[in-house]
Amino acid sequence: MKLKIPGRTAALALAMTMTVGTGAQAYAAPVAASQVPSALPATGPAIKSVKSSVAKRTTANLRLRAKSTLQSSTLRVIPNGAKVAVLDTKGSWDKVRYSGMTGWSHNSYLHALASASKTPSQTARYTTANLNLRAGAGTNHLSLGVIPQGGKVTLHRVSGNWAQVTSSKGSGWVSRLYLSSSAQPSIPKKQEKPSSPKQSQKYAYASAFLNLRAGAGTSHRSIGVIPKGEKVAVLATSRGWSKVRSSKGTGWSSSAYLVSKAPDSNKHETTPVERDKPQSEHQISPTGGSARYAKTN
Repeated sequence: MKLKIPGRTAALALAMTMTVGTGAQAYAAPVAASQVPSALPATGPAIKSVKSSVAKRTTANLRLRAKSTLQSSTLRVIPNGAKVAVLDTKGSWDKVRYSGMTGWSHNSYLHALASASKTPSQTARYTTANLNLRAGAGTNHLSLGVIPQGGKVTLHRVSGNWAQVTSSKGSGWVSRLYLSSSAQPSIPKKQEKPSSPKQSQKYAYASAFLNLRAGAGTSHRSIGVIPKGEKVAVLATSRGWSKVRSSKGTGWSSSAYLVSKAPDSNKHETTPVERDKPQSEHQISPTGGSARYAKTN
């Protein structure tokens, strides 16, 4: 009797029947090998190693050249004190990048920046004299300016007797023999002595119409005649003569006719007098007679 086995059951039965009926050995078909890559893929893009740049600062207006020779063309001029990135070094030349442009500059005018870990208080120095700031460590280098005595600088490094500093005049090298770790005390100004009170001006009055002469003596010419009763300033005295300042100017007059009080005015007296003139106006004439001469000065 034939059994009706629907669907999958019938197919399974057929397979069993064929296997048994033919006497063939049953076996399982091998599983296809998986496609495994020989190496795992990289987790990210390959990173190309790049040399780290070093920051430096120019100590002069510096040419940026296309090649590391003095004969090479100038790409631009980097200003003094500018910060550049040094990419490579070839002898006395540095390959630098400045403001998006790359080229070569002479490294004698490039100096490394101070370490950020140093604090100004640790590296502060003060100049003990007016000090040249030079482009390099030596007197053969160009002077970039003069730091005044007592100026504060920041010390970066020392090479022999020279120190690399940053100052109000820029960055460069100075002789470290003229650097001090402490500010020099300012020299106190000398106290001005109180001025002695001015001596009171001495005045006098002319007791007569009085000659004002260029010097102390009748041998000097008369500058003018001081009116009787005029108040004059007495500046000096010498051997019976006084240097006075009057309405007629400054000169010398006989001290004998200078008094401390104003005399009575005498409008009729007009002839100037002097102490060393003889009182008598009479002289003996050469012929033996008496003659009268006018009084002169």
